[in-house]
Amino acid sequence: MDVVLLDKNSIKVKGKNASLVVDPHVKTPKTNADAVIFLESFKEGYDASRVDEHRVVLEGQGEYEVGGIKIHGQKSDGKYVYSFHFDNINILLGKISALDKSLQESQDYQILILNVDSEINQSLITSFEANLLILYGEGASKENIKTLGKTESESLKKFSVVREKLPTELQVVILG
Repeated sequence: MDVVLLDKNSIKVKGKNASLVVDPHVKTPKTNADAVIFLESFKEGYDASRVDEHRVVLEGQGEYEVGGIKIHGQKSDGKYVYSFHFDNINILLGKISALDKSLQESQDYQILILNVDSEINQSLITSFEANLLILYGEGASKENIKTLGKTESESLKKFSVVREKLPTELQVVILG
């Protein structure tokens, strides 16, 4: 699975069978994907047309399936959080401000992919017991990893991972 930063607040998650683009807007470079996901209700500047060949636009709670991937959307604090099983890895995708304890109880996640739109709550993030935390967005910075008790992090444009090579303890990656 690859996670690619398209621009400050938009990423592409690409697996063996499908790819998803999160929060494309007018400045996002054109790209191909099977689905477009929005993490909150329509916001000015959002533009699904920046993604060619998409079959579906996900914006809200519900159960979806794209390219054999089951996606579960939940509404939290006016935003949406999505969980899915991608290349045998359980992933939670959302904005920091939309996280709450109820999400952690519903499933075990190996990877959290979070847009840093507010202050990071260390105890909430660590309570998920994920192996990998991928941060992106306006608030993603090396300062964030200090609040998580980590001293080092990679800052990349693209990050690739397979289930067999997931870290045993929390690793933080900043896309920026």
